[in-house]
Amino acid sequence: MPPVTQCSDADLVTRTRRGDATAFDALVRRHYRHVYLIALSILCNQMDGEDCAQEVFLKVLHVIDECHSPDRFVAWLSQIARNTARNAVQTRRVRHVETLDVAQAAPADTRIAERDELRQRLQRALATLTDTQRSVVVLHDLEGLDHASIADTLGMTAVSSRQHLFNARQLLRAQLGVNAVTEFIHE
Repeated sequence: MPPVTQCSDADLVTRTRRGDATAFDALVRRHYRHVYLIALSILCNQMDGEDCAQEVFLKVLHVIDECHSPDRFVAWLSQIARNTARNAVQTRRVRHVETLDVAQAAPADTRIAERDELRQRLQRALATLTDTQRSVVVLHDLEGLDHASIADTLGMTAVSSRQHLFNARQLLRAQLGVNAVTEFIHE
């Protein structure tokens, strides 16, 4: 049996189903950032995104047998991530709890303060996009996925992915200015 680092996602799913904890750990390591970025694109809060990503992988572990197409594991995982994040948004609305804004603490370095401010502005601007636009921006500009992969992940066409990205970038540029969007994308 090959080491987990050389296995495909489908092989890792099969091994996980048999109780191989190292296979599941490899899936988590391989896809955590992707799941986190989906959650972040919907929740617009880093800590909530991290919590949601952890919750997603707990769910996946419990329902791994329901992944009927292990070769499409990423699309299945992405759907669970989106649904879990959307549920978290609904729960947050019900609770309507205000969180402490961590960025209010005065950072020692001006550059860190500027980045924090830019990140907050971008998160507020991302929150004005539709879920689909936000997901496409995050998957393309932060995760580096191509439009075919985004289309597969989000269940749309590559042309639709391009259109959502174009529209989202237009909205972000209008709210933030060209330099802010470019700086964040190339950060």
